[in-house]
Amino acid sequence: MITSEPSFSVRIYTARKVTGPPKDKKKATGSNEGLKLFDFNESQIRESFIDNDEKADPIDEPKFYLNVLYHDNVLPPLNKGRDLADPRNDREWLIIPMVFSEPKERKNLEGKLIITYDCHVNACVIAKMKGD
Repeated sequence: MITSEPSFSVRIYTARKVTGPPKDKKKATGSNEGLKLFDFNESQIRESFIDNDEKADPIDEPKFYLNVLYHDNVLPPLNKGRDLADPRNDREWLIIPMVFSEPKERKNLEGKLIITYDCHVNACVIAKMKGD
């Protein structure tokens, strides 16, 4: 087992819950619910982020967090030929391999659901982000 070093965490706001049609109308017993993480349509893409952000608040639950961790044993970035890219030259990077953990669910002090994912990347990715 690899123990990665923590780098940073990102909160992902949930725009709204969505309910879609049942996959099989004959076997429709419940709703087909999901979560929409991004709440905009094609016409809103031209608007600024601030305008979109002020239109509606995201829903309170669940809250998603993405923890970004790093370790040298995670595959480093790949170039266009899907070979190992130069870790110091991010212009060559076409693919940044990531390893995701299973989601961890817990409740916060208010009793709201929090879902956390760990994303592991190679140490050179974080070094490049820090400007090293």
